[in-house]
Amino acid sequence: MDQRYLSVTALNRYLKAKMDSDPHLSRLFIQGELSNVKYHYSGHCYFTLKDEKSRISAVMFSAQVKKVPFLLEDGMKVLASARLSVYEPQGNYQLYVDKIEMDGLGNLFMAYEKLRLKLEKEGLFAIEHKKELPTYPEKIGIITASTGAAIHDITKTIHQNCPSAKMYFYPSLVQGEQAAQNLCMRLMQADNDGLDVIIIGRGGGSLEDLWAFNDEKLARLIYQAKTPIISGVGHESDVTICDFAADRRAATPTAAAHLAVFNQSDFENYLKETQAKMFRLCMHHLEIRQKDLQHIRQSNVFKHPQVLYENAMMHLDELSSKLISNMHFSKKQADAHLNTLELCLKNRINMMIAQENQQLKQYQLLISKEIIHQLEIEKQRFEHNITQLNALSPLNVLLRGYTLSLQEDKVISRLAQLNQKKPLTLRFSDGDVTVAVKENEDEKNEL
Repeated sequence: MDQRYLSVTALNRYLKAKMDSDPHLSRLFIQGELSNVKYHYSGHCYFTLKDEKSRISAVMFSAQVKKVPFLLEDGMKVLASARLSVYEPQGNYQLYVDKIEMDGLGNLFMAYEKLRLKLEKEGLFAIEHKKELPTYPEKIGIITASTGAAIHDITKTIHQNCPSAKMYFYPSLVQGEQAAQNLCMRLMQADNDGLDVIIIGRGGGSLEDLWAFNDEKLARLIYQAKTPIISGVGHESDVTICDFAADRRAATPTAAAHLAVFNQSDFENYLKETQAKMFRLCMHHLEIRQKDLQHIRQSNVFKHPQVLYENAMMHLDELSSKLISNMHFSKKQADAHLNTLELCLKNRINMMIAQENQQLKQYQLLISKEIIHQLEIEKQRFEHNITQLNALSPLNVLLRGYTLSLQEDKVISRLAQLNQKKPLTLRFSDGDVTVAVKENEDEKNEL
């Protein structure tokens, strides 16, 4: 059996002819949501139309694009009029759209716009809150996926432009349900590591692919961060909430790397040029100053330098004379004033002494009277006390015929106290007499 093999080109051409000739495919009305919208510099617009389960590539040429009264953006729901055909070089079938209308905004785009307007109203995107990027950063943090073109482009650009800069990599998920949380965690970690600037971003993708960079918590962390942050998410046409909140937005990750560092080679050339300019400028000023110095050396002042100080010396003599004269005059005035004050002080002191002497005499007179009065009182009190003492004196008792018995200067008031071996003293009103003690009669009777 004879087998006929087709070339790929022949197959694609055949399929294209079939589709172009099918009346059912030449005029289609499609409802869907825009994704991966890209405007080409030629004016053509490439995008994807999708629904919950399927998607299809589409193109709209510049002539038709100019008739669309609005800008096509990811997430828009649209009604499109198109034909279906095959793009022969790649064998892809796609829609060729000639008319498109809005059919309401897609859910993602509506959520994006709602959050953007909310954060903008709160001031998170305000220019006055943006931090300045450092001119010569040394430590640069990079938050992106560990694989992919973004990390390669960023590190390559930084290394080429500024080899001395140190890069600190914080690998993170950039797509999927956990991506937003992962980005937030990495950003907090990087912000606490004392970096000079942080780059956060990823390569291009659809609105769904970039959705993690539209997270509200991530936007607030960017706004609150101490470190300046550059957002380089997607391509130039992709704009996320992260871009609005960042201190600087770059069209691509590569552009973000260019913003983060200075071109070290250009800077070194600039320093060399500046050094040469400064040297020429210094030489020029040195020549001018040498000419000025030569002119000064030839001036009359250096030939007769005494001219500079002769007038000053005479003026100094005049000032010295005036100063001495003023000092003498001031001294005379001060002496006169001092004499006046001295006289006034003496008069005042004499007057005060006279007043104090007069008052002292009055106090002395009062004290003398008081002393005499107190002495009289004390004399009467003393006489009264003498009278009472005499009344209570044991001598008065002795005058009535009683005697006082003493033995070794102790009063003997009871017989038991008497020591018969020692003498006994009897005290009368007019004197003492010593007697010997004989046998006690009571004791004898007892024996």
